[in-house]
Amino acid sequence: MNNLDPEVAEKPQELIVYGAQEKPPATGSASMLLFESLKNLENDETLLVQSGKPVGIFKTHENAPRVLISNSMLVPKWATWEEFRGWKDLV
Repeated sequence: MNNLDPEVAEKPQELIVYGAQEKPPATGSASMLLFESLKNLENDETLLVQSGKPVGIFKTHENAPRVLISNSMLVPKWATWEEFRGWKDLV
């Protein structure tokens, strides 16, 4: 939700946080999974989030980060708008 702050979002009124099209999971199952994952996270677990969607919970330790977030991880060779848009629905 912090990604939609007008100070950092590209077009917060359209729920676009970056890349002219990327939106947080404002509705639907991705949101529910994300919130449920956060509510059920144990003290020795870390949640991995990719482009606003929970992708895994890993057993770590109490001093480890609670959440790791990754967005737009394209290797420069494939960092084109065509590739970026092609991966949109796969993540």
